[in-house]
Amino acid sequence: MKFIAKTLEGLEEILAVELGQLGADNIEILKRAGSYSGDKMILYKSNLLLRTCLKVLVFMKEFVVSDENDLYKEIKKMPWEDYLGLEDTFAIDSVVNSEKFRHANFIALKAKDAIADRFREKYNQRPNVDTQDPTLKINIHIRENIVTLSLDSSGQSLHMRGYRKHTVDAPINEVLAAGLVLMSGWDKKMTLVDPMCGSGTILCEAARIAGNIPPQSHDRTFALKKWKSYDPDLWQMICDESEKKIQTSSMPVLIGYDLSQKAVQA
Repeated sequence: MKFIAKTLEGLEEILAVELGQLGADNIEILKRAGSYSGDKMILYKSNLLLRTCLKVLVFMKEFVVSDENDLYKEIKKMPWEDYLGLEDTFAIDSVVNSEKFRHANFIALKAKDAIADRFREKYNQRPNVDTQDPTLKINIHIRENIVTLSLDSSGQSLHMRGYRKHTVDAPINEVLAAGLVLMSGWDKKMTLVDPMCGSGTILCEAARIAGNIPPQSHDRTFALKKWKSYDPDLWQMICDESEKKIQTSSMPVLIGYDLSQKAVQA
């Protein structure tokens, strides 16, 4: 399988290092992303363990189109019944960077029609669209006339770790914070001081890096857990292995200061 891990600009190289540590193959650095290949285990590890990743997309197909009708035909050809049941829901996320195709919402609508029409012709019924919590989230990226079709395996952006109980104005993105720590050359042993820590995101990410604590909780609602192909036993095995690697008995000293008492309390 081929995957695309999305990240923030400037973190591509450290993301590639992380992918190598996971055991991914054929790693290629892209703009704000990295492409790589692997099996289902690599997919699950990517979502659970990558600290500098925003989303993990599973590559399905790439093709060239000349207009919206071509797009409709190509998407309708895909065996969507292998991924969706009639009781399931789906959503389309489209990103367009093209002179020919200018309206992402229209692209999403054509793709939705293609999937719905395929089901109607086969079963005289169709799955519903759910933009909030779909069974399957489909990603369409158009660059000029090249369409890349992928499945979003993550769901909610992976920068949302789930450990933050309170927030402050303009907090630093957790993926960026983790990337800064990893790029700093910090040895995970010496004291780390953040003199303008805000609500402590850099310190939180540093603590998780030092203790080898996964960035995500194993019971997080990842999109891939709703897929027909989801393997709960494999997922649990990966989670159990990551739990065994946690080392918090000798954590380094982490110190934060901030002018805002509200931020420090958060």
